[in-house]
Amino acid sequence: MLNGTMKPSFDRFNTLPDELLLLIFDQIKADDSISNFHALNTTSKRLRRLTTDYLYYKFHGLAPEQLLRTIALPRPDVRPELADHIKEVVWYQNYWTRTARRRCLQENDRILLARQLQDSGRLLYETRYSENLPGRFVDFDHEREIHWWYLEFFLLFTPKVQRLRVWDTWKWDDHSYWFETMAQNPTEFETLHWVTLHGPLRLENAVPLLTLPSIRKLELTEVITMRQEPNRIFSWQDGWERTIEKMLGNGSSLEQLVMRESNIFFPEAIIILEKLNNLKSLTYEHAPNDLALHPETYREFPLMNELRRLSGIPLEYLRIRGEVPLDESVVSSLLNINPPMLEEHPLQNLRTLNIGPCDENSINGISLMMYKNDGDPGHSGIADQLPDTLEVLNIKLEQYGYDGVALLYPYFQILSDFATAVACSPCNLKRVTLVEWPAWRDGDSAEAMFSFLQELYSKAGIELDVSFADI
Repeated sequence: MLNGTMKPSFDRFNTLPDELLLLIFDQIKADDSISNFHALNTTSKRLRRLTTDYLYYKFHGLAPEQLLRTIALPRPDVRPELADHIKEVVWYQNYWTRTARRRCLQENDRILLARQLQDSGRLLYETRYSENLPGRFVDFDHEREIHWWYLEFFLLFTPKVQRLRVWDTWKWDDHSYWFETMAQNPTEFETLHWVTLHGPLRLENAVPLLTLPSIRKLELTEVITMRQEPNRIFSWQDGWERTIEKMLGNGSSLEQLVMRESNIFFPEAIIILEKLNNLKSLTYEHAPNDLALHPETYREFPLMNELRRLSGIPLEYLRIRGEVPLDESVVSSLLNINPPMLEEHPLQNLRTLNIGPCDENSINGISLMMYKNDGDPGHSGIADQLPDTLEVLNIKLEQYGYDGVALLYPYFQILSDFATAVACSPCNLKRVTLVEWPAWRDGDSAEAMFSFLQELYSKAGIELDVSFADI
């Protein structure tokens, strides 16, 4: 976007008012291109002042030592104020290669940084894995490091960081809790509210993050209930439930938890999830994984027992996704129609339920209940089992069809009768959306059926919508 051939235009660019320049910089920032801001930052004092925040807003994960040198070492060009501009940190654990030692700062510089951290008084508590962070940084003698201490050391020099994204956590020791130093020193990370970890990893690894008062959103990829390696001991092995109670006994500030491409054992995971007393949004996307440990009682998704244990949290949004159509027991549990039914749905704050994919077998429980009382859907009471607060039901239906044309008729009758059931119920459902549906084609019979269903739902006081899948 900006290059040497454009340099003559900088004088004119420099005459624009600050407000307009900042709007332009916001657009450049959306492209996530650091080179553009670097070019602008070296153009004039005014542009340097205006672009510094954009240039240093995000640490892109390359050469952390060079950034530490810039913001912390006592050199003539040291600029410690730049650390306050860093709001997002990206970290690549594959940084640990044979050349890692050569890329690191010289020993004298490492000693200065370590001494600065020691003298600052910021590191109040240490843990067995981060013990003596300054000393480990000075030694820095591992060809391959399986722990996360260096990331914690780095973050102690970026006091305003708001978001953290970590790649390659599979290189860390997954038999231990991670980020314990951060958990023990929460005042040093009081602006950190969004963390993303790319696994594979265990849910237990991230528990210390859940104790940070500032944490609001946690995104995890490949959360897996993995087998225990031979001759290895988990940090949580002795008295696991008691340890979770101690760490999360006062709850957590987390409001949004996302687990993608994951494979967890819910009867165990629920011990952690039920402690998230401020959780408003939960997304779980299941995927098969060769690393997963499947006990005899293995279940891919939460059933009624787990949902009941979540009744104490203010969950407003729940998204459940599988790679194959959901089992009938899962759908029936989520809708509270799995006998014996509870008097009220356990998630009494739920506003949006997003489930799928579902095929005819998945919704068999709905069919059985819909027509059990004299065959009249209006007398089934199925809508009465939904949470009183539920306003939006998003459902992904398995696509039947040929030549790439998805057919709606296998679900036509039950969708029609569901509108009747809702119309005869005091429930507050306002919208039903068929999500991730393939785009309509010319002459597609599904589109005509959908239009007819929309009229039925409209008469019942409900909006029926469709959200098309990304191409």
